[in-house]
Amino acid sequence: MPFTVADFHDLVRLLAENPQWRAQLRQLVLTEELLELPALVHRIAEWQEAMAEEHRGLVAEVRALAAEVRTLAEDHRALVAEVRNLAAAQARTEQRLEELAQAQARTEQRLEELAQAQARTEQ
Repeated sequence: MPFTVADFHDLVRLLAENPQWRAQLRQLVLTEELLELPALVHRIAEWQEAMAEEHRGLVAEVRALAAEVRTLAEDHRALVAEVRNLAAAQARTEQRLEELAQAQARTEQRLEELAQAQARTEQ
């Protein structure tokens, strides 16, 4: 029995009118792998959307961390400057303490000399 173009057009029309026939024809014509493709593509699309959402979350976290790192870097630079200022102030204080220690030593020497002069005067 020959299959004509008219038969083909009739088949197409009947398949369009009867979706359950299309499903049955698919089962007969397509392999299992091809029949599973729509579900597989759907799962892949869901997975991709989940990955995109996770990526957006990670991007937000990275941006927040970058802002924190910038703040910490600024704070670190300020602390380094303050430590340098404190070290310079400590060096000046130590210098001043050395000068005061020398002045005290001179004062004690002078007092000793005065005490000796007074002792000579009393004699």
